[in-house]
Amino acid sequence: MISTTSSFLQKQNLSERIFEILKDFILTGELQPGECILEAQLATKLNVSRAPIREALLLLAQHGFVTIRPHRGAFVTELSAADLREIFEIRQLLEVNAAVKIHLQMTPEIALRLEKALAKLRRATNERELMKFTEADFNFHKAIWELAGNVHASKILTDITARFFRYEQIRKTTLATDFDFTAIFEDHCRLVDRMLHGNKQDVEAAFSHHFETFLEFAMMHFIEVEDETAEAS
Repeated sequence: MISTTSSFLQKQNLSERIFEILKDFILTGELQPGECILEAQLATKLNVSRAPIREALLLLAQHGFVTIRPHRGAFVTELSAADLREIFEIRQLLEVNAAVKIHLQMTPEIALRLEKALAKLRRATNERELMKFTEADFNFHKAIWELAGNVHASKILTDITARFFRYEQIRKTTLATDFDFTAIFEDHCRLVDRMLHGNKQDVEAAFSHHFETFLEFAMMHFIEVEDETAEAS
């Protein structure tokens, strides 16, 4: 029994190590958005069997770095303009509702968790490191989804939003030059302030404005990247 457990742990650790390696390949551009990840080639390159590769790919999919397409394989996350708009439409519908629900059932414990999530975003803002900021931003919104108490809505938001945040991380070099850390952090401060001190209409307006503004920013850079790709080809 002990040897079986030890073997299982070794297998899990190997999958996690491969997850980190593949994540690094994606974020450094060795694997490009839309590229098919070939299990056999990776297994040969990393000198492992295909089983831990598959497990690592499933973990990458859960974190939004890759998309698993039935009968086709795993592909590095890539989004179209329509994908971006649909993701933000769903986020706005579900997260505005979650924020209003939190506002209406506010407790000191909920307020403390919101403040802690905001504090992590503040630290990332001060460091001016886009990868850390993106992670803190995602966790800030995830705290809202979880605090609202709807497990199904939280899962939907986690799944679709992870794809967007990971895609932004993959494209970090195109965003880093004019990414306004301070303005985005201050906007998140307003979201927390409205949940704590505003009314229902204030919360709805603040979150709707937040999504509309950031969608406009994301779309602007999406179009720029498409134009650069077209010129290069």
